[in-house]
Amino acid sequence: MKRWMRKLYRRIGGRKTLAKLQRKLRWLYPGMGVKRWILLALIGAILLSWGVILLLELRLVDAIGWAMKQFYLFTGKLFPTPWAGIGLLLAGTAILILAIQRVIKGVLANIRAPGDMPISDVIYYKRLLSAGPKIVAIGGGTGLSTILRGLKEYSSNITAIVTVTDEGGSSGRLREDFNIPPPGDIRNCLVSLAECEPHMQKLFQYRFDKGEGLKGHSLGNLLITAMVGLTGDFKKGIQLASDILAVRGRVLPSTAEKVVLVAEMEDGNIVRGETKITNYRGRIKYLSIEPLASLLPEAEEAIREADLIIIGPGSLYTSVLATLVVKGLLEALERSKGKKVYICNLMTEKGETEGFKASDHIKAIEKQLGKIPFQYVLVNTAHPRPEILKRYKEEEADFVTPDIEELRRMRLRVIAQPLLRQLLPLRHDHKKLARLLISLYR
Repeated sequence: MKRWMRKLYRRIGGRKTLAKLQRKLRWLYPGMGVKRWILLALIGAILLSWGVILLLELRLVDAIGWAMKQFYLFTGKLFPTPWAGIGLLLAGTAILILAIQRVIKGVLANIRAPGDMPISDVIYYKRLLSAGPKIVAIGGGTGLSTILRGLKEYSSNITAIVTVTDEGGSSGRLREDFNIPPPGDIRNCLVSLAECEPHMQKLFQYRFDKGEGLKGHSLGNLLITAMVGLTGDFKKGIQLASDILAVRGRVLPSTAEKVVLVAEMEDGNIVRGETKITNYRGRIKYLSIEPLASLLPEAEEAIREADLIIIGPGSLYTSVLATLVVKGLLEALERSKGKKVYICNLMTEKGETEGFKASDHIKAIEKQLGKIPFQYVLVNTAHPRPEILKRYKEEEADFVTPDIEELRRMRLRVIAQPLLRQLLPLRHDHKKLARLLISLYR
């Protein structure tokens, strides 16, 4: 007997098959609130089918069986055909609709949508966004996270390729202590693409302001570091964080290696480290990373398949060019058939782009890479309010002048729009920017 049981167990597929069957049968567990409605739906389907048989006068009851034949004759005596068929058809349809409604209501009542969004909206957006364009956004810092916040309303096929050269603050400390790429810019991009509860987003961005060892760290950076420790892989750790935040799209580091940004200055000095480069008062002549790390294969594939590739906004040298100098990225851009657009910064930055106009940003990219890897440039034409501009000038920053004619002489397709959000700190209006980029794709 036991031998027969073992043979049967092996024949039906063993433990995995039984586990699948058990999961399917959970719908019938007590407390699920769907069994009665599934049974009612079955009854409705039977009545509806029998009504159709009576209406069409399909005299196949002999083939069905004796019990079915007697039921057919009984209903025919009670209600002269076609009234019996019509009654059964209507009753069956009504019962079936009621049962399906109750099953759906019972299932959806236990599914929680992000925030207060109705579950119907969630389903609609998931279907709509999954058919959206394939978008790649390249850069780092707050500029990249700002643009992602707007783009996620148009597509869930977004890949953010993020610089990993940050050495300051919480990211720099974790980078040194745990020998991992810095998680800060990646954390900001994850939160921007998240569709989880707002409280979860705030929790990820929470920064400790006291406590020995904790002060200055953001909880999101610590969680990503912990996930890297659990998985043993930086890329897998980011994926775990993405799952927690229900990210629309994905966030990838430009490289999985721990790299250092190196700048050759115009005065001949070599400066290593992003923070030191930013604080060095001098023009950057050439930028590189040590070691010369390669682009992630997943990032290369995303660029190759992209419909729209966005470079910037962000710090010209320490975010944008720090990503573009990764080995293989420029070649991937050249092979891609997608539209490529550079979003110019709103303001100059102390230590990087003092006195730069929009065209100077493009010239710096061309000087570094030997070519301009995009066809479009998007510039802001709205001037900051005087009180806001004054605050920035106190920090040795100024408005980036959109010298449109010079950009056109560089054979670029210029898109000039008022995209400034008149609040401190100055940012692009992410909704306007996203609409403009999607219209460019279309």
